[in-house]
Amino acid sequence: MKKFFAALVVVICVSGTVSAADKQLLGLMMPEAKVLGGMNVLQVRSSPYGQYLLTQGPFNDPQFQQFVQATGFDPLNNITEIVAATPGVPGDNSGLAAVRGTFNVAQIVAFVKTTGGTVDESQGAPLILSPDKRMAIALVDSTLAVAGDTNSVIAALARRSAPSALDPALVAKATTLSVTADAWAVTTINPGSVGLQAGKGPNGVDLSALQNIQQSSAGVKFGTSVNVTAEVVADTPQNADMLASLLRLVVQMAQLNPNSAEIATLTQSLAIKTDGSAIEVSLSIPEDLLEQLSPAHHRVRTRKVAVGRK
Repeated sequence: MKKFFAALVVVICVSGTVSAADKQLLGLMMPEAKVLGGMNVLQVRSSPYGQYLLTQGPFNDPQFQQFVQATGFDPLNNITEIVAATPGVPGDNSGLAAVRGTFNVAQIVAFVKTTGGTVDESQGAPLILSPDKRMAIALVDSTLAVAGDTNSVIAALARRSAPSALDPALVAKATTLSVTADAWAVTTINPGSVGLQAGKGPNGVDLSALQNIQQSSAGVKFGTSVNVTAEVVADTPQNADMLASLLRLVVQMAQLNPNSAEIATLTQSLAIKTDGSAIEVSLSIPEDLLEQLSPAHHRVRTRKVAVGRK
């Protein structure tokens, strides 16, 4: 049962997609959310890098295929949208993912019960609990599932009839990014609120400017090149200039490190500019280069070297 629950959480959370921030799914998120994110898996899957990732995943593994056959749930084909959120408070590990797709509720519930798992049906929807009861997946209906820590999932079920009102700044940015990017994230967390205090960082870099960040966001578009865009909003244009200078300094220091040739290659196309109180960052990485730098590629290369030495 533990393996089933872990697999179901993973495939839901990593395979989700969102082409535009779904208002109903947003309404299920906790009202105190300060981090939102999503992914358009249809676009990613059809891209060269998406095809590469599929060859690295467990999707052709016999155990995964057995899972699909037993539950009637294939994450590669059955999931269409996801919205995920977390309060982002230090020490608070709560989080939530609302997933739109196709779920054979009766078949999934039956499978969980045959594996000795716990299914709580007192919440108005089958609630599949992890062995320690800390995590849960609610199968709301044949088109919607909610996953996360148990308290957050139960609270989300209660919001079906009374959607939460999220921070308008989060929603506005999420809506824009989810239309233009295949993967995106936005947060209103200030670095100081999560323990990053003003002072000196590595190599004596002054980090005090980070305290002026009001909002951060990023989007990734997959294609023959993987295009990354990010935006950091400061409280004033002057502080935005300071943050941009700090970021350029950090990048330059990383590029000068003799052990960071990969970083230098990755950041060749990096552009940093300011627009009022916003810092805009863009980066384009050739897809084949990203494959070469992936952990999976390094594992394969390491195995080949080890075999060659025998």
